[in-house]
Amino acid sequence: MKRIIIIVVALLSLVCVFFWLGRQPRKEQAAPELTSATSVPIQEPSAGPDRPVSPPGHSSGAAARQARLASQNARSNDFYQSWQNSNVPLDFYGKVMDEGSNAIAGATVGFAWNKDSTNPFVNAGEKTLITQSDPEGLFSLQGERGRFLNIRLSKDGYYTPRPGVWSFKYSAETRFSPDSPVVFVLRKKGKAEPLIHITGTGFSAMRDFSLAEDGRPTEVSLRTGQQVAPGQGDLTVEFRAGVPVPEHPSTITWQCRVSIPGGGLVTTDEEYPFKAPEAGYLEFDEWSVGVTNWSGKINRQYYVRLRDGSFGRVNLRVIGVPREAYFRMESFLNPSGPRTLEYDPNKTMLAE
Repeated sequence: MKRIIIIVVALLSLVCVFFWLGRQPRKEQAAPELTSATSVPIQEPSAGPDRPVSPPGHSSGAAARQARLASQNARSNDFYQSWQNSNVPLDFYGKVMDEGSNAIAGATVGFAWNKDSTNPFVNAGEKTLITQSDPEGLFSLQGERGRFLNIRLSKDGYYTPRPGVWSFKYSAETRFSPDSPVVFVLRKKGKAEPLIHITGTGFSAMRDFSLAEDGRPTEVSLRTGQQVAPGQGDLTVEFRAGVPVPEHPSTITWQCRVSIPGGGLVTTDEEYPFKAPEAGYLEFDEWSVGVTNWSGKINRQYYVRLRDGSFGRVNLRVIGVPREAYFRMESFLNPSGPRTLEYDPNKTMLAE
């Protein structure tokens, strides 16, 4: 019995010893010390044109990433700023008047603008609004946002002047005030006379006539709109081709002369050429197109007085191209004698 007790005590003692040894931390093995014969010096990279020096604590890769990030942020800020500038208040105040500075009430005003969007990556499209001028001729647009605003004006009994559509480009600094509205002038239509209207066919507003290159005249009747024999026309156009333009052999210099046989003409740039002048008519109009002032076409607008005393107006376009020169014409003639040249399509007289 005593032997068994002794054996048990010995086994328990061994177990305690092994447990205690397992709990002790292991000692790290010291690294062998390098001798001078085995040490290798570490060299820092030298700066040079192919090896930029990075700031302390920054690698060249990190600097490049920061530069790319800064560039992306700048582009994003520019894009957002551009979007903000295209998304500004579109408040507008206008007034409609006639050529006598009288307010026009009931004029139709059409607005069109790019719609507001809270997302700069989404095109919100176009929005429109139709309104009318009040008894004082005033109208306005308020509470909308965008950048571009187009305005159309019209009223029965009035002409809408050029350009017909007025465009306004807004920025954050654009301001219109109700105390100083933008003024639009419509011209009141007068009493039109029956006129002979010579025009093109189909969608063309002008009629075409060929031109000789050697100065031989092309004569046209303003009563029939047809080319006629020399000496019988109301309008004569003479064209003379020149030499090729240096470095541009497909173009030429040229000369042109326009005349009203037995009558005269007056050039005008009026938007409403409705009243021919009493005097000031010239025998002809001519021009030369050279290298320094070259143009392939010349536009002219004339008041004309024919040999029989009739008055009219002519829109002319001369096209100076090699071997195919021609002119285009639209005319209005009052065969009754008065100088009134306002045109009403409902009063058109048939060509003779």
